[in-house]
Amino acid sequence: AGMMDCKTALMESDGDMDAAVDWLRKKGLSAAEKKAGRAAAEGLVGVAVDGK
Repeated sequence: AGMMDCKTALMESDGDMDAAVDWLRKKGLSAAEKKAGRAAAEGLVGVAVDGK
């Protein structure tokens, strides 16, 4: 999370660090749910295998 997101989370939770972390997790999950329906039609995946 960015600095402003952390600041907002702390303000929303009245300075409670644990509640701020929960707030950020909920916000992150809602952002992930918005993107969940997208199809990954393009992209590139690279894999390197070391035989050691």
